[in-house]
Amino acid sequence: MAAATSIPEIKDFRDVIHLLEEHPEWQADLRRVILTNDLLALPQQVDRLIEAQTHTDKQIQALTEAQQRTDAQLAALTIKVDALTEAQQRTDVQLVALTEAQKRTHLQLEDLIGVVRSLTQIVQGLVNDVAKLKGYGLEMHYRQHGAPFFGTAIHRPHVLSDDEATELIEAAIEQGTLSETEAEEIQRADLIVRGRRKPDGVTVYLVIEVSWTVDADDVERAARRADLLAKTGLTVFPGVAGETVGSGAARLAQALQAWQITDAKTIPPTA
Repeated sequence: MAAATSIPEIKDFRDVIHLLEEHPEWQADLRRVILTNDLLALPQQVDRLIEAQTHTDKQIQALTEAQQRTDAQLAALTIKVDALTEAQQRTDVQLVALTEAQKRTHLQLEDLIGVVRSLTQIVQGLVNDVAKLKGYGLEMHYRQHGAPFFGTAIHRPHVLSDDEATELIEAAIEQGTLSETEAEEIQRADLIVRGRRKPDGVTVYLVIEVSWTVDADDVERAARRADLLAKTGLTVFPGVAGETVGSGAARLAQALQAWQITDAKTIPPTA
């Protein structure tokens, strides 16, 4: 058996400390005696807290890194948004410029349309004037050289001069068969041609309207003026003469029993 350890006499707390330093194995027993279980467990709890804090620190570090990545992504997104905003602003500026250019183009187009309309009116006026001049020229041609054209319709055709036409019409006014208004209407006829009807030799008159291109209005005027002249008791037929006769005018001429005379041919009214 081991000899019992002799314990020196303890006079004060310093002696206790000295003994504990000489015998460190007594410290654990002393702690169990002095400290409560909670205090004894405190180092382990502190270790767990330290471990938990370390884990928390790691989580915070991970969150910090994630936040940094988010901040970086947000910064990159902000740059993209800024670039998109600048691009949109440039697009808006370009759109405004394009809108203004479109307005200018629209105004220029309206001006151009106005010019084209004016030119169209001028050209149409020129066309009408040329048509009238052609019609006047054709009328003079028929007045001076009518025999070859009207000869297919009547024998020995004679285009009445203005004096002859006036004398014929004034005589009808004096006889009371024509009014002044009716006489004026007949005198507006382009040509009045006298001749003999081929089948029986009866003297007849053709009231002719001349146009470069004969239309329905020409046929209607010729028929109306022929009817007025027929009121004097003369045998009168309407007729139209021109370079060409429109299809509508040709149908109306047949319906109103009017002669159609062109350089190419003479078409008599249907029986």
